[in-house]
Amino acid sequence: MSTDDARQPEHARMDSYEMQVTRASERLTALAEEAKRAATPSRLLQETLAELSAALEELHVSGEEMAAQNEELAESRRLIEEERLRYQELFDLAPDAYLVTGITGVINEANGTALSIFGYARTDLLGLPLSTLIHYDDQRAFLNLLTDLRMNRRISTAELTMRTRGGNLFPAALTIAPARNGNNSLIGWRWIVRDVTERHRMLEALRAAKDELEARVLDRTADLTLANAELDATITCIADGVLVLDAHGCVIRANPAVEALTGYSTEQLRLSATELSVLLRPYTPDGKPLPPRKMPIARALDGELVRNDLLMLHHADGRELWVTVGASPIRDDDRVLGAVITFTDVSRLHELEEHMRMVLHTVSHDLRTPMAIIQGHTELIQAMLAGHDVPAQVPDSLDAVLRAMRRMTVMVNDLVDSTRIESDQLVLQRDAIAVAEYLAELCERLKTSMDVARVTLAIPADLPPVYADYNRLERILVNLLSNALKYSAPGTPVRVSARVEDDMVAIAVSDEGPGISPKDLPHLFERFYRAKGARKSEGLGLGLYITRLLVEAHDGHIRVDSTPGKGSTFTVSLPIAPNA
Repeated sequence: MSTDDARQPEHARMDSYEMQVTRASERLTALAEEAKRAATPSRLLQETLAELSAALEELHVSGEEMAAQNEELAESRRLIEEERLRYQELFDLAPDAYLVTGITGVINEANGTALSIFGYARTDLLGLPLSTLIHYDDQRAFLNLLTDLRMNRRISTAELTMRTRGGNLFPAALTIAPARNGNNSLIGWRWIVRDVTERHRMLEALRAAKDELEARVLDRTADLTLANAELDATITCIADGVLVLDAHGCVIRANPAVEALTGYSTEQLRLSATELSVLLRPYTPDGKPLPPRKMPIARALDGELVRNDLLMLHHADGRELWVTVGASPIRDDDRVLGAVITFTDVSRLHELEEHMRMVLHTVSHDLRTPMAIIQGHTELIQAMLAGHDVPAQVPDSLDAVLRAMRRMTVMVNDLVDSTRIESDQLVLQRDAIAVAEYLAELCERLKTSMDVARVTLAIPADLPPVYADYNRLERILVNLLSNALKYSAPGTPVRVSARVEDDMVAIAVSDEGPGISPKDLPHLFERFYRAKGARKSEGLGLGLYITRLLVEAHDGHIRVDSTPGKGSTFTVSLPIAPNA
């Protein structure tokens, strides 16, 4: 029933009340008029009429107040009805099912969502026990819930499996609150039912993802454990000392070899790079203290790859250690996460090399004096015999002695030069040298000692000058020309050419000799290597080795191309002189 329908009887009763008051007032007025016309009206009657008149006036005022109250009451009822309709609309359109039951659990009220979820018409659902909608597996839990509600009478929550009219099951989250009347007496329960199927599906997916993630973590942990064990085993069995540092330069791992090498335990070596420098006191080969910032550790942490740095360290007992140090940054894309440092003990090798240098220096010095005496006296004898009639064997023997002395001089010079270069004692005096003029002058000076008549020069006129040491360049070119003339047949040409190649000047010396065996090519520039192929080797095997060292000292490089039976080409590339 609408608010307007409710207000109509109230207005009708109010109108009837006012009509009765009006009639009573008119009747009282008429009686008063009759009393006035009476000859002797009773005083009592007059007083009665006056009281009645006053009572009617009060009644009239009361009627007006009642009418105003009725209007207010009607307005309140209208507002209440609007709120009820709004509540009903919210009730019916709520996203969750909403049920109201009595104390025993019989459904008295249901919203539209409940009807939709459970598949019932309103008339069919109202009056059913709520237990009808509970799956039989959860019936006991439901009865326990009702018992708990009756005892505690507070808002409760539960999760049960419910079923629709068609028998479909779904998980439901229940929120139950007591329903009370105006006297605050318990009259039933209000049930909010939410279908949590999707939530369960998501939770199941999350559980599956969690299980998969945990399995992956376990697998990854096992892999990392294995990798760590393999790394530990690898580092432990390495003969060289190994230190692993974190991004802050602190030692986090040390193998037994570095402990044996330095005399310090792993715990003693767990220091920062700066502290490690103080502990090991590194020195350069020339005897100068190595600044911490130039330590291979610091350079690796800056992203630099360090190979074979020769350093002198100090053992825990104070003795000197000669080591070659390698260092590599540990990277993650562009970030440096740490560094790995290796130490190879070369103390014995350093001692042997020092001894070898001393021996070579002594031998070369002690040999040069008697060699100079032999050569000088041989040349004197040749001069004294000149113009005299002597047996033919005598001049030939003297020539053989001089040739042997010259070879001996070359070998001694090779030993001295290789020792000087290897010990970094070589000092270059570099300048701009015009290649064409230099080669022409060199060939002119070599006429008395080499068959340079076979040498042809093909040097472009616009070739830029090279940046080289005058005397060292002569040694390089003399070695190449000597080999080309020595290992090619008499009368065959030796060609010297030059060109600009990759911002350097490439000088090539080509012969038409027997060529070099492919097996010998990779080792040709090694120390003391003598070819085992078709070329007949002489000397100590230091000529090309020294040539390579001299070229590399000029920041250049040397290569050889050879075809057996057709000849060889040695190419030396040297920097172009600055501002050329």
